[in-house]
Amino acid sequence: TDLYVAEGARHQGVGGHLINAAEEHVRQAGLSRLLITTLTKNQVAQKAYARLGYESYSVTMCKAL
Repeated sequence: TDLYVAEGARHQGVGGHLINAAEEHVRQAGLSRLLITTLTKNQVAQKAYARLGYESYSVTMCKAL
């Protein structure tokens, strides 16, 4: 459920390669859409996904009880 790139390997395209591999896996499975979720506060991840062509699709609301 998580994509994590070790600190020393960041900013080298590793995350992008992992996402590309996931996209290829989805295509090979005959599917046409890949949904990725990230926490609202994780702006770094959101910017990275946007650079890869992802855009907002839905909003999930949460309330701690």
